Amino acid sequence: MAAEHLAAFDLEESMEKLEKKVEWFKRDIIEVFGNDLESVVLYGSAATKDYIPRMSDINFLVVLNKEGMDDVWKAYRSTAKWQRKRIAPPLFMTASYIASSSDCFPIEFLNMRFAYQVLFGDNPLKDVKIRNSDLRLQCENEIKGKLLQLRIGQVLAGGNAARLRKLISVSLVTFTSIFRALLTLKNKEVPKKRAEVIAAACDAFGLNSGVFKKLYAIRERKTRPKRKELILLIKAYTAEIDTLSQIVDRMQIKN
Repeated sequence: MAAEHLAAFDLEESMEKLEKKVEWFKRDIIEVFGNDLESVVLYGSAATKDYIPRMSDINFLVVLNKEGMDDVWKAYRSTAKWQRKRIAPPLFMTASYIASSSDCFPIEFLNMRFAYQVLFGDNPLKDVKIRNSDLRLQCENEIKGKLLQLRIGQVLAGGNAARLRKLISVSLVTFTSIFRALLTLKNKEVPKKRAEVIAAACDAFGLNSGVFKKLYAIRERKTRPKRKELILLIKAYTAEIDTLSQIVDRMQIKN
């Protein structure tokens, strides 16, 4: 069988396993909360083609009524089973919490809306309103905060190649979420795939696309550069994020 056919077969098999995990989680959460459950939403990479088996987490938003939220502890017995299947701890919210929190978490709600599937109940995201001023402020906050973490991460990595690769992989996912928000603020079309989001953000904000292509290749495990190259790449990465933080700081936004 040709290599490309093998890859396609592996991907199809992986997506089939993902669908089974998602269906299993839905049944489990319904069993746990019963009539107190209002909605179950799959969001993030598992709702897109960016999902990577054995690497990407599977993320859910679980909406409960007040009684269910008071008894949220009942999910405790399921957590170990979820972790074994790489299901991240769900976000438990009430409908009123969602309605009153879009000004606090505009990036999070925006990214949920870019890629999600309603598995049970009503769509809790359809009426979420996001103000551009709130979105810009959180973008600035997140970029500057993650820039500090990126620098601390370099210190803690101590020049270790494996740790530097992990720092790149984890941080790039976070910055991709921020890039989606920034493209929205620029009134640019936001692509579905992570690689395309990164490329679009580089183009919109004048970032060095070559640096981010290398970072993405490391994230996707298509390349494993040595220690010296990684150190130089992280240095360039940090400089690009620093530049972006200054650009976002000066952005003029209209709601």
